[in-house]
Amino acid sequence: MFDTYLFGLSQGLAAFLAVALLLARPVAAGRRAAARPVLYGCGAAVVLAGGFGFALEFASQGLTFRARELLGGTLSVGAAALLTGALTALVRGGPGAAGRRLLFAVAFAAVVRDGTDTALFTWSAVRSALDGQGSAGPLALVLLGFATAAGLAYPVVTSVRSRALAYGALAVLAGGALAHGAGRWQSAGAGTADGSGGWAAVAFDLTAAVPPDSWYGAPLTAVLGLPPDPTVLQCAVWGLYTIPALVHTLAPVGFGRSAGGEEKATDEKADSGGNAVRARPPGPYGDGRRGDGDGAGPDGGRMCDRPRGAGGGPLGDEG
Repeated sequence: MFDTYLFGLSQGLAAFLAVALLLARPVAAGRRAAARPVLYGCGAAVVLAGGFGFALEFASQGLTFRARELLGGTLSVGAAALLTGALTALVRGGPGAAGRRLLFAVAFAAVVRDGTDTALFTWSAVRSALDGQGSAGPLALVLLGFATAAGLAYPVVTSVRSRALAYGALAVLAGGALAHGAGRWQSAGAGTADGSGGWAAVAFDLTAAVPPDSWYGAPLTAVLGLPPDPTVLQCAVWGLYTIPALVHTLAPVGFGRSAGGEEKATDEKADSGGNAVRARPPGPYGDGRRGDGDGAGPDGGRMCDRPRGAGGGPLGDEG
């Protein structure tokens, strides 16, 4: 029975944490309108996954194990791709740069990536509760797990104010989703000749220290996307994605933009504002002067049509 609670907790954390991090920065910046696409995406994912799970649970024939793993892996990789797009937009342009459609899609993918398995498990618990000889215990425990996950994720929305923390955590979640998708593809047999060596070999085994069925092992596996005994492919995918993503996310200035470029753009903006205030009607030479001061003539030479101060010469005030 405790495994049922852990299932709801781990699956809920994987989805709710991504959603909470998407909401944290807009809420901190006072852009609460940006929360609506995220919430709409979550709702759409719950409805779609719930309907799909209902159809599979009560249909005469459900998905095979291979089909389920292929579907779950594809949804996880898609969620990682959308998270990457949103993260890149947020890092470059701030909390409001991702766009409503992208935020909707990211929230939808974050919830639906494991939604099929979650919905199947939940509908199975519902069927057991409705059965005269069944029990409502599994349904109550899985719902309690969801509620616990939501309670743990909610403080992230209200307390995370650090840009680096929010975007860095999103990068880790995206890397976990990508590694999780690769692992599910491997489980389905895609891209591997056998499961005994090569990319399918176990990279390391921490099962003794982090049991996957423990109160801390199950949530860690769901959030990080790596089981205690990951394959070589999962570790490679996680490392090759997460490390560069963290460097890009936590860098003071994004790739392709330098501090000098930022300063130059700021100076140009200030200069343009000052020139707009001090603008004069164009002079005869198109330089904004009326001929009553120093300027450049048509031949590019300096002009002086009024006396300079003491010590001033026709070319300047040296001397």
